[in-house]
Amino acid sequence: MYCDQCGIEGKASTKFCARCGTPLISKEKPATQFMHCPQCGKIYGADYQFCAEDGSKLQPQEAIVSPSQALPPKVKTSPILTIVLLFLSIFLIIVLAAGGYLYFSGRWMNIPVIAKLFTPPSMQISQTKIEDNASSAKEARRIRLEKERQETERLQTVLQKSKTRTRNLGQFEFSWPQKLGGEWIETCDAKIEVSDVDIVEQKVTRAIGGSASESESYWFGDIMNVRMGFNSLSGLYCVVAKIRTRYGPTEHVWWSKDRSETDKLHKALSQAIADWRGNNNEVVQKNLH
Repeated sequence: MYCDQCGIEGKASTKFCARCGTPLISKEKPATQFMHCPQCGKIYGADYQFCAEDGSKLQPQEAIVSPSQALPPKVKTSPILTIVLLFLSIFLIIVLAAGGYLYFSGRWMNIPVIAKLFTPPSMQISQTKIEDNASSAKEARRIRLEKERQETERLQTVLQKSKTRTRNLGQFEFSWPQKLGGEWIETCDAKIEVSDVDIVEQKVTRAIGGSASESESYWFGDIMNVRMGFNSLSGLYCVVAKIRTRYGPTEHVWWSKDRSETDKLHKALSQAIADWRGNNNEVVQKNLH
């Protein structure tokens, strides 16, 4: 037996509520009984009869769920927080995907920090030695290339100096006829200037149809040797210079009827070449051209 108004249970033999005088109802009391204010809606326990806010008489309310069983109120989330969480989720998925790819492809060992974390100390020491050796080899190669560059520049300077004229040693003039078809129809006049690094020739060829002039210079580094000669058929003396060219050795000849002229040229040229070779020994030995 219990009171439907105030919710107080009574004995089975009791017919009226001892608190409010309401007839008791003969049925089981609900598992949970609450009182509520019809004016403000505030919930009270079964022991309360009047509202503490407005003094209204409380009424029983069986359908109300106990506060401990009530669902927590919904928390309103900010749109900015939702967007941040979304981006963080996408970033985490990308990181996990990239990590899986690097791990299963074996490329994670190429990342220094990760490789250092997962490499045993003994292997780290070996790797350090390998890196040090590679660094030393790289530095040695850089030093070697730098020395080669400096040596190349020095040799270029030496070669350029060996081709720079400082003085003239003598001038010579030659004139000789040339046969064509058994007749003397050409005459060659040559002015030869010997310096301390080369020999310069200015030659004029005169024939029946006209004349032609040309100028040539021969560096002592390209002159292999110099010798004298004589042609018994023409009765002409000559000085022959064997010259190194890109197409191979060739001979250049100066002719004269006067042997004393060829002797002078041969002597002057031989002495000049000998002096040049003595002063430029490195150019001769290393065959710089």
